[in-house]
Amino acid sequence: MTANTIVSITNSSNLNNTISVVCTRPPLVPGELPHINEIDERELLDNPGEHRCSECGMKLVLENRYVPIELLGGGGFGRTFIVNDLKRPIDLETDIIQNLEDTEQYVLKQFHPRTPLSNSVLDIAIRLFRTEARSLEKLKHDQIPSFYNYFSFSPSSDLRIGSVEPQRLLYIVEEYIPGQNLAEKYFKDTQNFGEKEIRDILSQLLPVLEYIHKKGIKHRDIKPPNIICDSDGKLHLIDFGAVKDKVKSAEEGVSEQILVNENSTQIATLGYSPPEQQLCHQIYPSSDIYSLAATCVSLLIKKTGLELEQSIRETTWNERVDLDESLVKVLDKMLAYNHSDRYQAAEEVIQALKEINPPDLPTDVPNPPENDTQENIPETDLINNSNKKSKNVFIPIALIALVLGGLGIW
Repeated sequence: MTANTIVSITNSSNLNNTISVVCTRPPLVPGELPHINEIDERELLDNPGEHRCSECGMKLVLENRYVPIELLGGGGFGRTFIVNDLKRPIDLETDIIQNLEDTEQYVLKQFHPRTPLSNSVLDIAIRLFRTEARSLEKLKHDQIPSFYNYFSFSPSSDLRIGSVEPQRLLYIVEEYIPGQNLAEKYFKDTQNFGEKEIRDILSQLLPVLEYIHKKGIKHRDIKPPNIICDSDGKLHLIDFGAVKDKVKSAEEGVSEQILVNENSTQIATLGYSPPEQQLCHQIYPSSDIYSLAATCVSLLIKKTGLELEQSIRETTWNERVDLDESLVKVLDKMLAYNHSDRYQAAEEVIQALKEINPPDLPTDVPNPPENDTQENIPETDLINNSNKKSKNVFIPIALIALVLGGLGIW
């Protein structure tokens, strides 16, 4: 069904339930929870565009179709909600919606700068946001959430603060994957995590990295909260960092010339991001490979942020765990300080792991579904082997604030 498909919403007299609808206006102060509005279900379905937040006056149903019902999480760049889509009934044969439960659920990601932007900078951010969103739309893989829509929205003035003109907001809509992220699943003292789990993570996610890298895309933000384990044990890689990167770059006044460089980055998570990413330098496929290994180490030693960073830099992490020596060597190479000293492609790691335990890892990238007709984006990364840094621990002061949300969804 296309985005413009008209569906039939039945005006049933039996609908007398109230629906809790979450206002998506960004918080006035950090940590402020969104206002919850109780709306009559029949009125919501019959006139979705007429309902506004009782506290701030913002329109509740976005694009006259997306009904936010739950806040999943938030951070410096925005927030994530579960929404029901009034234009996508679960029963595609009848196209009839009798209540909100008849509609599909999706994840709605809201991006907003933390500080006001000038109109010219905001226009650049919106244009780059759309470009990055279209690139994500080309990913067709059963371990990556399907991409459905993106849009921008200018909310009305906040009734609580008067006529101050609000900042334009950016949104992405993608597949909702129920399950636990790996931070929720393994950051518990009672939950075992060892060699078997590491091999499972690598065997499932290295082929995904191989797929996205061949599309010319890098994830930029691999860490335990951004890996979902569904009820069947399948791992899904979520929250690609490219869109967040452009919003943050625009906010910090980065020049448009740098903004359009797909290989530069302004986002990093201390402990999980490689040195070149923390230093805002060019990133490579090996940057994602580093972050995947750092994720495994983090789950092994139950450390994040500065403690994780120091354990990796000082190579003391393997003193706390019981792993096969050959697997430790593979992880150490994935975590090499200089990007040129790491494996340069996911398939190289797959081959290395195959040699130490042949049955565990596939050697072929899973074929995308047959409906994937998008052409590959040529890989444009230039691997600069001469740009080696000393192996000193470098923790940019600006990143200390960033790690405060290190285990959040953003």
